[in-house]
Amino acid sequence: MRIAVVGGGPAGLYFAILWKKRHPGALVRVFEQNPPDATFGFGVVFSDRALEFLREDDPETHDLITPEMETWHDMTLVHRARR
Repeated sequence: MRIAVVGGGPAGLYFAILWKKRHPGALVRVFEQNPPDATFGFGVVFSDRALEFLREDDPETHDLITPEMETWHDMTLVHRARR
């Protein structure tokens, strides 16, 4: 099986890793528009429920990333000028 992943952001890379782990014989290629040495950084936000899903479905990744996470409790969501 051949899988093409378009985009090397967090979702594309994570999908590629999960697919390859579950299907070791598959050919998985990630296509990214930026050059290999381009680093732009990104942040990923997980709700408490999303972390529960991650812990249940992929405990290895959960255990690797959670010690490195930062948590904020004083955030306000504003959408169309409404809090």
